[in-house]
Amino acid sequence: MSVKLSFEEKCKNIRSAVHTCAVIVAGACAVFLTVKATATTSREMDNGNTVIAKKITDKIFSM
Repeated sequence: MSVKLSFEEKCKNIRSAVHTCAVIVAGACAVFLTVKATATTSREMDNGNTVIAKKITDKIFSM
């Protein structure tokens, strides 16, 4: 038997799914930038990618 969800419940579920996807994508970007930063030979690029990755992870944990 399927349970009928109200419009509000459907919207809440969709928002939750979108939020989860956004967190996963942001986390993947942060990991990519961190790996790229550690593999970079240029110190300036390394610092830039590390700062960007830190900002992304800070935003993830503040959600």
